[in-house]
Amino acid sequence: PSLPPSANARAGETMLLTLKKLIARLFFPVPFIFLLLAAGLLLSMADWRVYGQEGLTMTAIERSVTPGSVTVEILNTTEERLWNYGDYSQDGCRLQRRLWGLWLPMRREARPEGTVCAALPVFVYEQGAPQRFTFRWADHFLMPFSKLEPGRYRLILEFYREGGKDAAVPLAAEFEVR
Repeated sequence: PSLPPSANARAGETMLLTLKKLIARLFFPVPFIFLLLAAGLLLSMADWRVYGQEGLTMTAIERSVTPGSVTVEILNTTEERLWNYGDYSQDGCRLQRRLWGLWLPMRREARPEGTVCAALPVFVYEQGAPQRFTFRWADHFLMPFSKLEPGRYRLILEFYREGGKDAAVPLAAEFEVR
C-alpha cells in the first residue's frame, strides 16, 4: 500500500528536519571549540601588567598625538637617578593597542642581521627635570607601520636605576589616536 502524496511529503520533510538537527548537533562543538581556542590565544597574548612606579611618570602630551607620532613627557620626582636609551633600545620600547578591553602587543620587526649600534645614547632622568621625546612610527626601525589606526594605545619604555641594567622599571603612557 502506498501513502498519499501529502503523507510522503510530510515524511520526507520530517526525515530532512531530523537529518539537519543531527548534523547541527554533530558540528556544533567545532565552532564552539574554535571560538574557545581563539579566546584562549587572545587572552594569552594580552598584557595584564600595570606599568607604574611611584615618583616616576610618563604621560602623552594630548595635543601631540597624531596617527604618525606621539610626544611623551617623563618626570622623575624621586631622589634616584634613572636612565634609559630613549627610543633607541630594541627591547625597551614597546607599543600596545587596546582591543576588546585587552592590551595586545603591536607587531615589531627584528633588528636587521648585521646591524650594530656602536653607541646608544643614554638619557638620564634626575629629580624634577622633565624631558620630552617624540616617537615617530615611520622613522622607528622596529615599527613596521607608519600610521596608527584610530584607537587606544600605550607606549611602554624601560627605565633603569643607576648601578645596572638589572633593575628595570617599565612605564606606560596611554594615548588615543582619533
